Formats: sequence, C-alpha cells, structure tokens
Amino acid sequence: MKSHIAILAAVLVPLSSSALGADRVLVTFTGTVSSITDPVGIFSAFSVGDPVTGRYTYGVTLPDTQPHPGYGTYRQSFWDGGGLWITVGSTEFAPWESGVLEIGVADNYPIVHDMFDLDIQTLEPADCVASSNWLMFKDLSDSAITGDALLLLAPDLSAFPLRFGQVVGYWCGPSGQDATLEFNFTSVTTVETSIQ
Repeated sequence: MKSHIAILAAVLVPLSSSALGADRVLVTFTGTVSSITDPVGIFSAFSVGDPVTGRYTYGVTLPDTQPHPGYGTYRQSFWDGGGLWITVGSTEFAPWESGVLEIGVADNYPIVHDMFDLDIQTLEPADCVASSNWLMFKDLSDSAITGDALLLLAPDLSAFPLRFGQVVGYWCGPSGQDATLEFNFTSVTTVETSIQ
C-alpha cells in the first residue's frame, strides 16, 4: 500500500518575493498538534504534541467577492501569489499548483460572529487522496474585527478565543472517510506587509 503521507506531502517550491509581487501580507505561525482523527491512516506518521510551523501570504488589493456588508470573501490563486503552507514535524503540506486561497473576514456577522479564516486545497485529488489546509480565528463577542476588509497584520491571538488550524485529508477508498489533523497556535507573526 502506498504511503498516504508521501502522496499528501508533495512539497512545492515556495514562490519568490518577485513572483508574489510587492503588495502582499506574509504571516508566519507556530503551533502544536492537539488532535488527530484518522480512521484510514492518512496521518499515521504524526502524533499529538508534534510541532507545527507555517505561513500564509496574499495580496493586499484583492477584491471582495461577497456583496453582503459585514462578510468579505477574497480569493487568490497560488500562481498569483496566494498560499497557505503547514509543516508538521518535517512534512510540509504545500498548496496545490492550481489551488486557490480563500479568505473570509466577518464582522459581527450572523452565526459566525467575528471571524478570519483561510483555506486552500493542497493536493489535486489523485490516487484517492486529497487534502486541504485551513486556519480559523473566531471571536464570539464580536469585538475582534471592525469591517470586512482584508487583515493587513497577523491576527492577535488574545482577540480570538476560538482559534485552530487543520490539515484535512480525504481517502476515497472503500471507507471514503475524512481524516483531520488539528493544531493549536502558539504564535502568529507578521513578517511583511508591503504596500506600494
């Protein structure tokens, strides 16, 4: 049986600063694996407590594609400079080359409250395995975010009591089940905010 990790963790070369363009946000983060739900063995190489590092980047001038005030939706393809990388131990889950980073920003929005989340597909479905990376920051008191514009700095962890990251794997074999590796953040840091 092929290693699911080898299939999921096809590491792509990160884009250079010139490919990303000058008008961008670059944020790094660290964390620790907090739970693994894996009925089919996709994440069998990992354990609770493993270290997590990662980064995300996107352009600062992306248009809001969600017309509703209070909830902004922004999209940027990997080739246009959008990306979310999560590394567990020494295994990097990198964006699929045709993946699109989706960013949501909610301000006092029904059900979701104040929220900032990022999601990108990390591997084209192949050999019955697909995956995605997801980060979620949420504040149920509706005091963390003002407006639905893109965040130009890293989220302040103290302002978002509900926060976590995930690598989600899907195995389409006989069991057809999802697997989830979840982690808690220990730090989120703005590395670059460049606006020309």
